[in-house]
Amino acid sequence: MRKLAAIVFTDIVGYTALMGEDESRALQLLQKNRDFLKPLIEQHNGEWLKEIGDGTLSCFISTVDAVNCARAIQLSLKDDPALTLRIGIHIGDVVFEGGDVFGDGVNVASRIEPLAEPGGICVSGRVYDDIQNKPDIETVYLGEQTLKHVKRPVKVYALTSEGLPTPPAKTTTTKSGGGYLKSVSRRWWAWGGVVTVAAVGLILYMVDIVGNGESDFKPGLGPRSVAVLPFANFSDSKADEYFSDGVMEDILTHLSKIGDLRVIARTSVMQYKGTQKRIRDIAAELGVATILEGSVRRSADQVRITGQLIDARTEEHLWAETYDRTLDDIFVIQSDVAHEIASALEATLTSDEIKRIDRAPTKSTDAYQLYLQGRYFWNKRTGENILKAKDYFEQAIEMDPLYARAYAGLADSYNLLHQYTNLSSSETYPKARAAAIRALEIDPELGEAHISLAYGLFEYYWEYAAAEHEYRRGLELSPNYATGHQWYGEYLSCVGRLEESLVEVLTARDLDPHSFIILAVLARTYHGLGDFELADKVNEKVMEMVPDWPLSYLNAAVAAEYQGRFDDAARYLEKYITLKGASSDEIASLQDSYKSQGIQGLWRGYLHILEGWADRSLIYPYDIATTYAHLGNVDQAFNWLERCFQERRFEMNVIKTWAFLHLPGLDSDPRFQDLLRRMTFPV
Repeated sequence: MRKLAAIVFTDIVGYTALMGEDESRALQLLQKNRDFLKPLIEQHNGEWLKEIGDGTLSCFISTVDAVNCARAIQLSLKDDPALTLRIGIHIGDVVFEGGDVFGDGVNVASRIEPLAEPGGICVSGRVYDDIQNKPDIETVYLGEQTLKHVKRPVKVYALTSEGLPTPPAKTTTTKSGGGYLKSVSRRWWAWGGVVTVAAVGLILYMVDIVGNGESDFKPGLGPRSVAVLPFANFSDSKADEYFSDGVMEDILTHLSKIGDLRVIARTSVMQYKGTQKRIRDIAAELGVATILEGSVRRSADQVRITGQLIDARTEEHLWAETYDRTLDDIFVIQSDVAHEIASALEATLTSDEIKRIDRAPTKSTDAYQLYLQGRYFWNKRTGENILKAKDYFEQAIEMDPLYARAYAGLADSYNLLHQYTNLSSSETYPKARAAAIRALEIDPELGEAHISLAYGLFEYYWEYAAAEHEYRRGLELSPNYATGHQWYGEYLSCVGRLEESLVEVLTARDLDPHSFIILAVLARTYHGLGDFELADKVNEKVMEMVPDWPLSYLNAAVAAEYQGRFDDAARYLEKYITLKGASSDEIASLQDSYKSQGIQGLWRGYLHILEGWADRSLIYPYDIATTYAHLGNVDQAFNWLERCFQERRFEMNVIKTWAFLHLPGLDSDPRFQDLLRRMTFPV
């Protein structure tokens, strides 16, 4: 479940030192803190959420209640030197999942708290906006603070009324090195506990919309969230479908550049093309507050575009417009729509965002139409269609050699061709890199091009620091780019930063909730963190969404084996090879191997089948390597990994993830460290 609330985070000053000096006193202080806070929180209409070491979380529907509760806490403790607290308050999302609580509001509140003086209270700018006109509340502005794992600086204020401590002057660029992620881990280890995945305070952007009644409608991504539905094609020719889809996607792309908006990705909204569902039902499924729908009619060089922004709760129009223009005005229309939507949702646009939205990508409408056809085929994600997309992007570049987005599309195509076709990585990735660099030479602020460059730097060139720099810059420029968050999450997972990876993958999931690719990555991330229950639930959802996608069954088989569910592992692996085109004899052979030899027989049977599929499987060498590892044949596993290394296959980065490290004997083998060294992998 997810809800918007005022989050109060408290922390005991000096607790870690006390724990090291006198564990018994520290635990007594912890109990005193608990007994003192719970009644006060309830008296102020708050909800006690959880403890994390010596920190506590609570939430309030009313910002004023949250602030008044924090003031009451500090004033009550003013004369008690044994128990001194710092408090941070922020308004944001709270997520309840798997018996724990997370969310953006949790993370920001926890990182504001260390900025408070002992016995003091710090609040975010969002809280200040709600309390600034209260005559009995006084504050001091501490400036914009750069908080760890928070993308934008946060305005922070300290409460000073009623005897609260006045903080000394602080600079406006203070970096908070404390906060939830770092300090909680330290305290739990000091207490002798175990840091669980659920207790590291991840920023989870989860969506849980329930009920159809108006009072139950809760947009998971907040009031400034929007889904741009596929525009209806009212042109005479059905062949113009790519054009109406492209106009919709370009408007979506414009909106995605606005950091103050949350915009659902194309993959998820395209599932509603031609749907008869109600607006509020679509919004509930996507977790958004508003829906933009429209239509396109094109005749020769004339175009009519209509658009309506609809409040999902009331289904009332917040904005509507019809544009009758020539095709040459298409970019002006798209820019105007983005500005109007931002205005209707009261979103703040930075000067840089305005420039990016207003900049026309090309002067050639012919090149633009070729680009739209390229994206149309690229989004189908098959080898044949990606090759078609590549050709269209190349034609667009011929029409306009300064068309940066066409170069970015070409880079995206080459990045995926190695995975979706039998083209070698040595042929595809260098071309992807060259295209991405050319795009950035033309437009250094094209976020998608930075991310495309990052993808190749990571997957093929193994230049990890450079890849991370490009990912971060790309997401700064295109904060709503779901695929960018997904790819960055995969990068973080492969370099061992699983908690950060989960943050990015969940962000991608919320921006593109119907993407089975992103959900599959989420399942693998949960497995890496040891949360098999959540991982299995997500993977089951993937199998429901795309029952004919083989990889989800292979992932499920490996996970089931690791948990000791061998019958499930056998069933999933049988389904996998069935979808990969196994014959009835091959399936029967696999079943016989499992029945007679157990789990080892299962992998021997699978290996036998793989060895006969050398020309069929696009990930053949890596599959062989991991299967030999399942069988405990480390020498053969490394022989095949060496082949993957020599071919610079994209799967090599997976060797730092849970699926590889849990295979018998690999991580402890000296050859593993040598392999990492040769990949210049940050060990």
